[in-house]
Amino acid sequence: MTFDDDGVELVVCFAGSLRIPWREVKFVCLTPMLERTEAGWRVPRSTLPGADALRFFEKRRVMHVTLVVHDRRRVLAGERGWWSQLYWQSAVRPLLDADGRLQVDESMLHIDVFDRHLDAPRDALLDLISAHARFDLVVFND
Repeated sequence: MTFDDDGVELVVCFAGSLRIPWREVKFVCLTPMLERTEAGWRVPRSTLPGADALRFFEKRRVMHVTLVVHDRRRVLAGERGWWSQLYWQSAVRPLLDADGRLQVDESMLHIDVFDRHLDAPRDALLDLISAHARFDLVVFND
């Protein structure tokens, strides 16, 4: 997985890669919620249910990043084998509207980002995301 000024590229060994340009990203949802401070990106203490959640985040050093894209059809278009196409179609899941109907275009993709897998500091990644996309909330039920 790489994040750069052009977008996000996800690579799965058996499914190939998927490139999502920033222009296709409607917004990004982070879990836990983070905010930019003078000292860097931090978990706001007022949003946590207790000290255990903060300790878990600090120990595991993982963020759950949800990318919401404008149109999954444009993101999934491209030359891929049937297995790759099937995998990415199931990974980029359609959103539901307020009435519970599937949206044809808007979709979301969950990514677990571990600090140990990053090739740059986490703050640099979050600065890059904030420069190209807005942060918002996704309500979902897995």
